[in-house]
Amino acid sequence: MSSAPPLRVLVIDDEPHVLRLIEDLLTADGHDVETLTDGRQALARVAGRAFAVVVTDTRMPGMWGPALD
Repeated sequence: MSSAPPLRVLVIDDEPHVLRLIEDLLTADGHDVETLTDGRQALARVAGRAFAVVVTDTRMPGMWGPALD
């Protein structure tokens, strides 16, 4: 367990096994993690919500990671 305070993290990846791995690692470190598999869903999710960190795949169907900026 890290000594850093827990963060609210959004993870976006279209590969379920990668998504679960990142979620498991961050959750084990005490962070509050939300996951999505689609960039368009992510845009809707972040509207009006605060995330300390957003982790995204750069290549996804429909919308690639840098387009979320």
